[in-house]
Amino acid sequence: MSFEQPRFTSSEKNLASKFQQVRDSIDDAHTLEVIPFDELESELAECGFSLAQTTDVVRTLNTDTLLCRSESFTKALDLLRGAPLTLTNKADRANMCVMASGVGFKTAMEEGFSGKDVGAIVKTVLTFKGDNLTRRDHIPKDNNLWQSKPTTAQVSLRGEGIIHPEDVVMVSFRFPIKYLPESILTPDELDLFEEDKLMFIVRHYVREINTATH
Repeated sequence: MSFEQPRFTSSEKNLASKFQQVRDSIDDAHTLEVIPFDELESELAECGFSLAQTTDVVRTLNTDTLLCRSESFTKALDLLRGAPLTLTNKADRANMCVMASGVGFKTAMEEGFSGKDVGAIVKTVLTFKGDNLTRRDHIPKDNNLWQSKPTTAQVSLRGEGIIHPEDVVMVSFRFPIKYLPESILTPDELDLFEEDKLMFIVRHYVREINTATH
């Protein structure tokens, strides 16, 4: 399989539209455009986030005071850039998870849909402190979620309030590996990809101050 370099020419295009263009650019099974990964990492760096080390991820997933939720790519980046995210939850549905030693994070990453703003090819999960939430209620025992997905119900919350940029501890992205430049794959990932044994990879980013102080 060969990869072409991105053909983005307009500086006005935002990252979400570039991801959408990657999804739309598939012309056959052997030639793919790649995700503008370097641009994403540059954007995250400008927001104060860097690629997490394994110890950062393990520590975060085991900090049970933290919360996580699936979020649209655009809203997540807007939040990191400084725009608070308001959660109204008028439908009173599960919209976030407790960390639960990583079980809640796994639920947030695996359930829900990737946004149309990125051509449904990137899943984004925010890990954050809930200091500015006004409500975080558990799922009632009479809710159908306990019958259909009991593990999901156990780790889910119905939350309302605001997530401020400074509340975000980690942002995680799940990418279909076929859209990624080979240069960012580890040798193990590349081997598994070539053997058709790996479909997705996840990259985590934490605030630089976190890694600088540990």
